[in-house]
Amino acid sequence: MNKFSMLGHLTTAAQILPNALYWFNTNNVILGINELCLKGMGANDYSEILGKTPYDHYSYEVGNKIVRHIQKVIKEAQASSEEDIIQYLDGKIRHYIAIRAPLYDDMGKIFGVIGTSIDITREREIEQLNFRNRINDTIIKEQEQFKKVISRITHDIQSPLFSLQIIGQSTAIPEKERCILRSAATSITDITADNSKKEQKQSLLLSANLLQILSEKRYEYKNQNIVFNYEFAKDAYFTFIMIEPSNFRRMISNVINNAVDALENKKERSIIIKLNLTNEVTVISIEDNGKGMSEKALNNIRNEIAFTNKKNGHGIGLSQIRDTLHANHGSLIIESILEKGTHIKLRFPTIEIPTEIAQEIKLFKDDIIVIVDDESSIHEVWDTRLASIINNSNIQVKHFFDGIEAIHFIDSFTESEKQKICLLTDYELLRQSINGLDVIKQTQIKRSILVTNYSMNSKVIKVANKDTIKILPKSLVCVVDIFI
Repeated sequence: MNKFSMLGHLTTAAQILPNALYWFNTNNVILGINELCLKGMGANDYSEILGKTPYDHYSYEVGNKIVRHIQKVIKEAQASSEEDIIQYLDGKIRHYIAIRAPLYDDMGKIFGVIGTSIDITREREIEQLNFRNRINDTIIKEQEQFKKVISRITHDIQSPLFSLQIIGQSTAIPEKERCILRSAATSITDITADNSKKEQKQSLLLSANLLQILSEKRYEYKNQNIVFNYEFAKDAYFTFIMIEPSNFRRMISNVINNAVDALENKKERSIIIKLNLTNEVTVISIEDNGKGMSEKALNNIRNEIAFTNKKNGHGIGLSQIRDTLHANHGSLIIESILEKGTHIKLRFPTIEIPTEIAQEIKLFKDDIIVIVDDESSIHEVWDTRLASIINNSNIQVKHFFDGIEAIHFIDSFTESEKQKICLLTDYELLRQSINGLDVIKQTQIKRSILVTNYSMNSKVIKVANKDTIKILPKSLVCVVDIFI
């Protein structure tokens, strides 16, 4: 049977077969197809298909793949199968197993290739779905394992954390160091806390918190020869913003840590924190004289593209900074010059000063100022602040290290004489049975101010608000306005 007779019989037989059938000549031209193939290709008439090549019906990549397979069958003179992935004009993608075999004439010479394609799209979709399910199962298992690890770490850290808190109460440690230890313990507690319990936003006194963080960083990097300085504008010392306290502390800590990393290989190393108030917007600036950042790195930060500028970093600190800014209506401005340093500005809307905060100390010319504190250094600071006022008035200053002694002294006055007393007392009185709030309550001095490092403590604030007691952060004793 010659090839033309064979093609005629093939055309007749192909119409009754249950699968799409097609055949080519050795030049990749389509010689014939059955009706199932015609419908599968989305054509209405055989003339749209016959006499053309796969390049005329499919994209170049798909057409080229089919042609290469045809030529492989011809060259190897044996049947072969492969998977074809075809995207049709309607956008749908179908998967086929194409089985192609050589066509021989009566002389045993290959004159073409016959093929059939079996639609396996459904099977591939099931495989992909099962694969995605396996991936999701793996992710869920990894997340559960990660939670278990974090839970174990959180549990294991409680004992050393408790020890740190106890050390922070030790009377053998100066108050400044005790504050650093307590703050560090608080930060660790915040980090290991249950993240499902969202921290509430609070009014936060920036100057006091920044000075506390600065003290911690001086202690943390005390062996690295870094000079930490601050420059606060006079009108910014009593600036408040609304924010989650632990997130704020973590954000500032991350910025400073990044600045420290940028100081590598620098002989003179300095970091300056600045605080300014402009048109009801608070600006926190952190400047370093480090290696600076490339324009690419700056653009990554500005466009919020994840990256790290550290050799072994992961960009987590930067992510936390962004999240905190977004959650609290903040914004970031960054400027940097290679080998000269980086200047980061964090901007937040300012809020009103809480009513419990003492922004000033009002005195009368014949007042008796009673100062209660268990640290001698604080008494010296008060003497320095009050020196010029005392010299020009009849004001007397009485110092007490013991709260009970202060109470006995104040109680020796008549009710009318007590009107002349201004009481400035610390909250924490170590090795004593009372605290500063007790001194104020028992003496009933109306002009009382609690001068304390516990100015952000929610319990202290609650009691102070209840009894209308003013609070002055101890770190602001040097700048609070005092006038007669």
